[in-house]
Amino acid sequence: MQLHCQRPNGADFPDKKTESRPGIRQKTGQGAVRYWFYIQYARTASLRRAARRANFTFLVGASQPEELVERAAAKLYSALALTDECSVSGVVRAHLAAREASLHLICGSEILLTTQSGHPHARIVFLAENKLGWGNLCECITLARRRAAKGTYSALLTDVEGKNIQTPHLAGMPGCLALLLPEPDATVESLFAQTMWLKTWFPGRAWIVAPRPLLMDDELRLWVVEQVADRTGLRILASSSPVMHTSKRKKVQDVLTTVRVGKTVATAGFALQANAESYLRGRAALMNQVPAEWMKETVRVASLCTFSLEKLKYEYPREVVPEGETSASHLRKLTYEGAQRR
Repeated sequence: MQLHCQRPNGADFPDKKTESRPGIRQKTGQGAVRYWFYIQYARTASLRRAARRANFTFLVGASQPEELVERAAAKLYSALALTDECSVSGVVRAHLAAREASLHLICGSEILLTTQSGHPHARIVFLAENKLGWGNLCECITLARRRAAKGTYSALLTDVEGKNIQTPHLAGMPGCLALLLPEPDATVESLFAQTMWLKTWFPGRAWIVAPRPLLMDDELRLWVVEQVADRTGLRILASSSPVMHTSKRKKVQDVLTTVRVGKTVATAGFALQANAESYLRGRAALMNQVPAEWMKETVRVASLCTFSLEKLKYEYPREVVPEGETSASHLRKLTYEGAQRR
């Protein structure tokens, strides 16, 4: 039986037997991209979606940050972005491992933004471009975590639109790059709406991620992403949705998933990963799976993220003292005033 699908404009999908998809099935040639950057994602939400993160995203990632760094270094990646969901807990261990391996580590986090009523709006990966971006990202995570019960978070759309009276400076997340993660069932219309919002609030700092989990609907997902990118002018980044550093961790990831959903491996069904391809793939495999221009753009994004934990150091806070007073004289004055009250 042959399935026949049509695009919204009436044009048929390419016949896989006769027409190759430019940049997807065709080889881009050895050496087309000299340096490689890989984004390690994180997610806990819907079971229909492949989670992508280190094991600091509880019961999802099947690899430790150090293992991801070692694998990336062994595969000669030039950079690795660790982005657990609404958390930066694993970046310290990843930073220490990356420093030993001379690997550029990019700090970030994946955050699901919702409306005031709790309706999901968009899933965004924020990458800290500089020290300002790192501070804003940490503040955004803190705000979302404090708003919800322990183990969960509530990141509102208004948080990054500057409509929160406590954090108006987070409008547009200055110092951060924003990567939009499409929903698995996204249509051209729904993704276009999300992309236009992203483009409005993050001008010049927004991209669309093209997932490549090697599933049956990959071609349709990539076609939707390409259509929206053409209409909005946003550039595309490549991803294989990793949750482990090697495919050998598939059994571990399955067990973690069953614990999370409260089922056994035999009854978990579609909650489990469909294959063992969600791992850090080598450069040769990536060159045959994604267009060269997507990889080049991903490398360019990596070069924009110059922040490192090495730049963080203790900074003595600015002392709040009255004009004409020193910290010592003001402290002395307060001490005598307190003694009189006693």
